[in-house]
Amino acid sequence: LGGDRADSVRRSGLVDKTRMSPEPDLLANREALIKHNRAAAPSDIDPKDKGTPDEWVPRHRAQVRLTGRHPFNVEPPLPDLMAQGFITPASLHYVRNHGAVPKREWATHTLAVDGLVASPTTFSMDDLLALPAREIPVTLVCAGNRRKEENLVKQTIGFNWGAAGVSTSVWKGVLVRDVLLKCGVKRPADGA
Repeated sequence: LGGDRADSVRRSGLVDKTRMSPEPDLLANREALIKHNRAAAPSDIDPKDKGTPDEWVPRHRAQVRLTGRHPFNVEPPLPDLMAQGFITPASLHYVRNHGAVPKREWATHTLAVDGLVASPTTFSMDDLLALPAREIPVTLVCAGNRRKEENLVKQTIGFNWGAAGVSTSVWKGVLVRDVLLKCGVKRPADGA
């Protein structure tokens, strides 16, 4: 990172000011992250979501709806996104859906790994939580980002995303690689 963006990251208090590196310890200052995310907390259930399959999901009211009521597709107002700095609070993360948001219960949701593995395994959420986790900063960009401008030149089949269909968050969890290795994933040499 360089220039104004790097300065913004350093000033945020989210990273060690002496080094600019996306290492696992990127968020050593958790208090700064908590304060950062509270600045744009989600609202209660948006009245526009009542009667849709997504009426249980809290939304930040500042989000710009792109497809009407359902499916829920939004981007934050660009000035709000830029004011947050390097890390996008979850409440302002862009949302791209083709259908309803899956509603899962922690106690009953599982992940089954089978097929070309030595030990087919079904993991509970608690099983996954017990595995070594990593924190990785990731920037996601919607493929339709800035399509609104493209549609002014020549109409596409996509809807009018502005320039805010981009978000950077720190994702935490077990690596898929580690889950597969735990199940004994077969390699091409083993017939996979």
